[in-house]
Amino acid sequence: MNNRAIAARAESSPEFFTSVASLARGRLLSVPGGVFVRDARGALLGAAGATGDTSLNDESALLAGVASIGLRAETGAEAA
Repeated sequence: MNNRAIAARAESSPEFFTSVASLARGRLLSVPGGVFVRDARGALLGAAGATGDTSLNDESALLAGVASIGLRAETGAEAA
């Protein structure tokens, strides 16, 4: 589940999100900055994350980096 989907779940069910975040010992984020990485055919290769600036800038850096190696980043905004 990408970060934007996590944010949507957190908004619709804050109690569930709080429980999951607790189980993950705080290693769960609900802001942009994490993306799925797919190849040209759309096969999921993995995920990447960035932090250090604003969430949207982190995501933009990931998009540029993933594109620079010929892959596609999926942010979750595509479905919105």
